[in-house]
Amino acid sequence: MPKRFVAIAIALLLNGRTAYAAECLFYEPATSTISGVAHVMHGYGPPGFGESPDTDEKTVYLIVDLDHPTCLKGGDGEPNEDMANVRQIELLPQEGKIDQNLDGQHINATGKLTMHIIDTGSPAAVAMYAIGIGKD
Repeated sequence: MPKRFVAIAIALLLNGRTAYAAECLFYEPATSTISGVAHVMHGYGPPGFGESPDTDEKTVYLIVDLDHPTCLKGGDGEPNEDMANVRQIELLPQEGKIDQNLDGQHINATGKLTMHIIDTGSPAAVAMYAIGIGKD
């Protein structure tokens, strides 16, 4: 009986890995959908990204803590490199204005993913140009 239990446990682990690998998201031009809890974060932009708070531009970030870590594929080098264990994605709304009412809300967003190629001050390495954002 213990051997059968071990075999079942190994099969479940392998199936879990396969399912996880199948859930990778792809960089632009592909369209992806993510879900998670949105958080509005405040930070600093150019010129110093926080080094000179008195003169740096004040910025607002909309960060999504994903429901499940994911991986990103389709990168063929810079700037969109393959990544594993991605837990946060910054949303960049089409209108350019962040809806601060989304803070703390569980959302679904659809759009195109890209890596940040410069330090924008965002805590997330990956951004989504959002086509649509909906609350659950």
